[in-house]
Amino acid sequence: MVADRVDRKWSILLFLLALTLYAPGLWWGLPEATAPDRFRPWGTDELAPLGAGAELYSVFVTRGPVFNPQYPLFHYFVQALAVGPYLLWLRLSGGIAQPATEFPFGLANPAASLAVMTLLARLPSLLMAAGVVVAAFHTGRILWDRRHGVIAAALVMLSYPMFYYSRTSNVDMGALFWTSLGMAVFAASLRDSLTVRRGVWLGAFAALATATKDPSYAPFLAAGLLLTWIHFRRGVRIGRAWQAPLAAVGCSAAVYVLASGLAFHFGRYGAHLNYVLRGSGVSGSKFYFSVPATPTGFAQLSVDTAGLLVDCLGLPAALLVLIGLVLCVRRGSSDASLALPAVALLLGVIVPVRFVLLRFVIVMAYLLAFLAARGIVTLMDGRGWRRWGQASLLIACAWPLLRGADLTYQMLNDSRYEAAQWFQRNSKPGDRVGYYGDASKLPRLPADVITAPMPGQISSPRVSGPLANRPEFVVVTPVESFDPVHEFTLPPAAYAALRDGSMGYQQLLGIQTRSLFARRPITFVNPPVKVFVRKDHLDKLADPRPRIEVAH
Repeated sequence: MVADRVDRKWSILLFLLALTLYAPGLWWGLPEATAPDRFRPWGTDELAPLGAGAELYSVFVTRGPVFNPQYPLFHYFVQALAVGPYLLWLRLSGGIAQPATEFPFGLANPAASLAVMTLLARLPSLLMAAGVVVAAFHTGRILWDRRHGVIAAALVMLSYPMFYYSRTSNVDMGALFWTSLGMAVFAASLRDSLTVRRGVWLGAFAALATATKDPSYAPFLAAGLLLTWIHFRRGVRIGRAWQAPLAAVGCSAAVYVLASGLAFHFGRYGAHLNYVLRGSGVSGSKFYFSVPATPTGFAQLSVDTAGLLVDCLGLPAALLVLIGLVLCVRRGSSDASLALPAVALLLGVIVPVRFVLLRFVIVMAYLLAFLAARGIVTLMDGRGWRRWGQASLLIACAWPLLRGADLTYQMLNDSRYEAAQWFQRNSKPGDRVGYYGDASKLPRLPADVITAPMPGQISSPRVSGPLANRPEFVVVTPVESFDPVHEFTLPPAAYAALRDGSMGYQQLLGIQTRSLFARRPITFVNPPVKVFVRKDHLDKLADPRPRIEVAH
């Protein structure tokens, strides 16, 4: 009883500490919704602000719906629980006159309403991220003891992607949350046995995680196969041996049919399967199978995956993962069992598509954090190694905390905020801002400024007509790029023409909030912003002085 009270106190403390760390930045990149192309937040692949409402409306209400087939349906249900009451209040208070599919969507005040809806859609990610930390504590406690649980929870809490995905409306934190609960059941089954009750819970969490994000199937498949093998080895009577595995499979199938949306709209689910198998036409052709199916290609993929895991956990914790794994193998213990679902993600998801991103390895990093905790505790308990273990714990926590704080600082001081202030001073009603890529990723512009997508190549003024017919400003924001200029965002020839002035533009702004670290794994936070001004418009600016702090 005393132990239960202590565990509850630790759970509450860790939950509140995680909320404290993650809450700053929840408002990063909120949409201002002053124009039809400016109602989305800065985050990539966010469902907010309208994703939950629009998708569920398409499934349950409208005829001839338009779907976003990128994800299964479950996280839309979760976000609807947060956004739905606000939509109801808007409807009752007159904030929504008549719902519409086009901007301003029937909203009386779209700028305020869509910002609030974005915050509410992000709220489940914040709460789920704190829940992931608590789940890590209990998983470590179940496998070993409370000390392991606290250390594992600390390493998970300070993982780099947690500081980003806890603040956005992506599905990634939801998938990690349900997976973390499933892995706690997996740990209990490893420690004791796979019962029918645990099988039901494991199947339910597997279904909810997979119905949130498809790759979640891999760790549960590996966990289920391992538990089934152990289950039969423990000598359960043949007549009863299949009860627990069948309960897991049956519950998983039943919950998945409902949570994924398959039971509600088969056409949408079919569109989703087609998306998963064939890609979007952009991501599928550009990124998937980016390395050849050769030993060299797979070696490069392995190196890239390892590098992203180091980005997640930090180099000190990543080294402790190796120490923990070696110690477990040398002792012949089953403590390394949580590494098997991580390997399943690599072999079942990353290797088949031959492509990896940071968000692909978040669950892997979560699972490997337990090995790092095991390595730390083993060092602390070893004769003559206690101080080394304490030092490793301090460094393994301090380093990712510093990186997480740096990411938080970049989110709160994103370069686009300063660029927005520059446009407030220098733009006038009717001015046009040319851009490449997605207008929702631009600095927030005054409502009376017009955004204009640029063509694939900028032709010479001698060919395109008078200089006055061209946008007064051109913004270059290479969001989601691994290179200084992403070829999907800005053609190299066009960028070169902007830089050398041959297109009749001069760069006046080039800013990016400084980071403490040269490597920035999440590049779509705080991208470099470069503003080019048409030369004959320079004398109309309130502040024509150049400020260029980032290299071309």
